[in-house]
Amino acid sequence: MRTPHASSWFAPSVLTLFIALFAAPTRSFADTYQILNLQSDQGYFFYGMNQYGEVVIDLSQHSACAMGTTNCYQTYVNGLPIGLTTTPPPLVYDNGGQCAPTLPAPESSLYAACNNGRVAWTGYLTPTQIMPSIYTGPISNPSAVTLPPQGANGDLPFIFINSQGDVVWDDVFDEEFFEAIDLTAQVPEPTSLLLFSTGILALAAFLASSPHLRALARRCP
Repeated sequence: MRTPHASSWFAPSVLTLFIALFAAPTRSFADTYQILNLQSDQGYFFYGMNQYGEVVIDLSQHSACAMGTTNCYQTYVNGLPIGLTTTPPPLVYDNGGQCAPTLPAPESSLYAACNNGRVAWTGYLTPTQIMPSIYTGPISNPSAVTLPPQGANGDLPFIFINSQGDVVWDDVFDEEFFEAIDLTAQVPEPTSLLLFSTGILALAAFLASSPHLRALARRCP
């Protein structure tokens, strides 16, 4: 009887595991956020964000730019500034766009942004609410989460949401930029996926060449 080789059954098993890991549902709508205070909005303007929650603030109208420099931009990663550039960072910007979510009575929206089935909006949950606040959630439940502190003022477009549910807004009452990072919906960066994939393949090659594994395979009927 011909004895099967370890690689004849091990490689398909690893491939099956690899496919199962990456073919799982891309995300579920999360309700846990980390709130980050980025910086003052005095003379600063939101430029953009990407799907990883990296935020770029335009400082061009502020004295923060170096002497003789017309434009400058500050990038934030996990709420921390990582340096100024004289040109906008070449990120794949993912800011969402203005939308009009369907709200149950008596909720009312002043301004809303949508992206990838999610919405972030400023407004009121009840007519007696004195100050507007920021809310976010799936389109089917727009007010699922209330994001502190107070919300943006009026119908100004000061709210942005990326495809992973991270929200950036300019709180004109506190005069600060805030970011709410959706902790459950974080997407691994491409380098992380590459390292993980390389590790899986290396492990498969090692185990397939292991003499103990080959001996185990020869004992199998």
